[in-house]
Amino acid sequence: MDKSGKTRASSEQADVAHARQQLFKVGFARINDAIEHRYFLEAICLIESLLADRMESRTSDHVEAFSGFMNLGPLLNRLAACETDARLRLLNQEVDCWRQSRNAIHEVMKIDAHHISPWPARVAQLRDSAIAGRKLLRAYDVAVRQARRRKEVA
Repeated sequence: MDKSGKTRASSEQADVAHARQQLFKVGFARINDAIEHRYFLEAICLIESLLADRMESRTSDHVEAFSGFMNLGPLLNRLAACETDARLRLLNQEVDCWRQSRNAIHEVMKIDAHHISPWPARVAQLRDSAIAGRKLLRAYDVAVRQARRRKEVA
């Protein structure tokens, strides 16, 4: 359980696995739709939520008592200590870079004293973050599934 009192449901239960699969299907479709219609802030938020879920899942593969909801930063810290898969270690570095670049969403309506960025440039940055995040999410999801399959075979 995390600080909010929420506990991550385990996909070992068939109903949870099915619900998560359906939610991911809708989530990926919504990300694509949001990017297509230029709702980049929405896409970024959905990507971050799905990415955090994949990382929580991966953390639970390594840390038996883990069951909480976490943000990307704390998840990256946990995974840095326990991740054994080389591909996922590299992807975690990419997640950290993306996480830092997507922080632009918190500053989209602020003006820097040393650099005034026009709205089209801000939208372009959000678009780039959404597109990069979608690609990263897909890669992370595939890498987690592949790591699990390798573990099952071993």
